Amino acid sequence: MRTTVLYLVLIAACSGLIRCSKPDMTVFPPPGTTEVNNISDYLNNQLSLSLFAEAAQLAGLSEDLATAEYTVFAVNDEAFHRIGITTAADLQRWPTDSLETFVQQHMIQGRLLYGDIPRSLDTEYSTVNGETLLISYHSEELTTVNGVRMIENPRASNDPRTFGTPLQNGMVYPIQTPIKTTTGTVQDFLASRPELSLFVAGLKKFGQWDRLATEQQITVLAPPDSVFLRYGIDADRIVDMDAQAFQSLLMDAYIVNFNRIFTNDVQTQINEIDYPNTSSANMLFLRTSDPETGLAVVNEYQSYTGTFLFKPGINEPMVIGPGQPPFWATRIIGSNRLSVPNPSDVNTGYVIAYLGEARYTSASELTGRYMNFNCANGVVHYIDGLLVMPEEAIK
Repeated sequence: MRTTVLYLVLIAACSGLIRCSKPDMTVFPPPGTTEVNNISDYLNNQLSLSLFAEAAQLAGLSEDLATAEYTVFAVNDEAFHRIGITTAADLQRWPTDSLETFVQQHMIQGRLLYGDIPRSLDTEYSTVNGETLLISYHSEELTTVNGVRMIENPRASNDPRTFGTPLQNGMVYPIQTPIKTTTGTVQDFLASRPELSLFVAGLKKFGQWDRLATEQQITVLAPPDSVFLRYGIDADRIVDMDAQAFQSLLMDAYIVNFNRIFTNDVQTQINEIDYPNTSSANMLFLRTSDPETGLAVVNEYQSYTGTFLFKPGINEPMVIGPGQPPFWATRIIGSNRLSVPNPSDVNTGYVIAYLGEARYTSASELTGRYMNFNCANGVVHYIDGLLVMPEEAIK
């Protein structure tokens, strides 16, 4: 009888006739994650990421960031401040779809742990809105996303470096500059920027425009209109030029077809070119699209930093700058050293003329105002001087 009663009780319990008391089920985050459960909560609890969290909320992405699995490259508040955004009210002036695009181009689907990032350059990842991020591991000290430096986590002096915070539904990596990327070509990008109209006119005049829609892995150094006007070069003067009277270098110099070069490729002194090497560790040598010339990017924080053109293989040492060892080549026409910026010019750089950066005090404090505009087939940088003056390029 007792067996029958026990059997009936078990049937009732399994049928829901008797309510069973169960313990509360707690879902624990993966090992090593923070106590904050999700990306959205984490962003909202980090004072240094408050503006990025506000952008995500205004874009309607907070709930998605709380539930779906993502890796987020979160722009810190200092980076927003450097581009003129200091309060939530500044973000509220953006259209919602623009904010959504901005936040989504800093997000990739899935959890990308720092240890899983390939130890190589330019590994491609797609953002949630279909654009491309190129993640590069340069060294234990430097990993970048589209040339933008990841910020390492706080640590004691003897502790190993770490990057990113694992969370229940993904990873967050703070970065010091907004990522600028587009699915359009270099040609599309240049055409969309009103402040580059004179540069575009010059490219068209001298037969370099069409290639920017088709060639791959190119780097373009783009002087804005204010730079051309500084030297009295306006639209009328470009129209009046006889293209046959000038060397192709006049516009070739601004196109590097060797590779896609990001800011930190320059800062980490990657020498990847078949020109004679130099003992200077602070130069990056590139090949311009003119077959007889090269472009040198000098990276010396205590003296001059900029770009200049050279012709390799000449048996005469060329002095690069104060304290620099000589480079066995010959400076040719044109040099950013000769393009003295006007301090009142908003496009003027201070130390790295190659970037057209606003003033900064060290390599880790690039403003990000004009850097690393990544396109489908290359990258564009603004520069604050002309590499070649028209009168220098006359045949």
